[in-house]
Amino acid sequence: MAGFPTPPRVEPGGPSSGLTCGRVREYLASVARGQVTPVEPTIWESLAPHNALIGTPERPELTAVGQQVLRELEVRAYRTDSRPLDAVAAEIGAAVASLAQIADNAEYFVAELGPVPPVEVLPYLRVVAASLACRPESPEDLVESFKNAWGSMEVLGGADTDRLLAAELFSASGASQEAFYAPFTRAVDRLRAGGCRTPLATATFLQLHPQITRSPPLEGWVAARKKVGADEEAAMLATCPDLSDALRRWEGWRAVLEGSDLDRRRSAAYLALDNEPSAESAERIRATAALLAPSFDSPTLAAALATRHLDFDPAELHDWVAKATQVAASRQLAPSRAELGVIGLAMLRGLRFDTGVASQGRIEIGLPAHVALHAWLYRGTRPPRPA
Repeated sequence: MAGFPTPPRVEPGGPSSGLTCGRVREYLASVARGQVTPVEPTIWESLAPHNALIGTPERPELTAVGQQVLRELEVRAYRTDSRPLDAVAAEIGAAVASLAQIADNAEYFVAELGPVPPVEVLPYLRVVAASLACRPESPEDLVESFKNAWGSMEVLGGADTDRLLAAELFSASGASQEAFYAPFTRAVDRLRAGGCRTPLATATFLQLHPQITRSPPLEGWVAARKKVGADEEAAMLATCPDLSDALRRWEGWRAVLEGSDLDRRRSAAYLALDNEPSAESAERIRATAALLAPSFDSPTLAAALATRHLDFDPAELHDWVAKATQVAASRQLAPSRAELGVIGLAMLRGLRFDTGVASQGRIEIGLPAHVALHAWLYRGTRPPRPA
């Protein structure tokens, strides 16, 4: 995969010391435009050994590597122009290496968990594996945790996909079965009696988000479902402290977002959990969704997930989704481009950026993101299962 060239080791006072991304970007852009001027010695000594520039310092030429460096710098210029080139190159390289490790872990989980659920749901296990791969626990512990969670759900019947998502949520929560299971089974029975189509996943979410409770908000779910018309969206809103306030935020987000009605409804439910609608946030989501639209059937929801995890501009968010998707494709984590896009988006939750700006390294791998990725984005990439 093309990427930022490996940065040279910089000694204090060495040739790259003080060389900023902005200086390099401006110079490479001038070469790309055909404005041939003698290259600055520090730029030549930093980039020529890594095949970004060829020719001579007096008549430099941009290589394919140099064009990639220019693209990387242009998409990040808003936040990296004043930073040292070597620090940014190291940051990008570390993030790409982290994505590769996450993909390796996802391969491991697919192999280890493949024999656990029925063969009919194996395709859906891929997004579960991608989410597990972002977690900090040891892979062996995560495998055992998920196997135990699946065993708890397998005996309850119902749709295999419902049981799989419920097992994912239960495993991700870290809750003990002793505190969880008895009230959970009572909630499942009530939800089934109320016509819930996904009673296991819905009951799991209601009981475990934002923390475990022995009294899941079933009445709130009934009220929310009358308003929003869907099981998982209603569950998200019902877990908010004030349902009427959550429904107000849901209506507000739904009104300012773009896309299909289903995409806006689901995105609004996800965003309404703890965010007030705002013109600035909506515009950032809209701009990101426009870039993600070729890869996602629900680009607004994909953009909502991406923007909640990383406070980067839309063009850079799109670049990171593309990088993660490319890594997932290189490991053959899924057979279709649509599935790979969702898996790449899921893998991004494992990235942590140390940029000196705290808000650019938020962690968002909670249960709502699991539901959005698994039930709303990934299932839509799969052909409908026979009744």
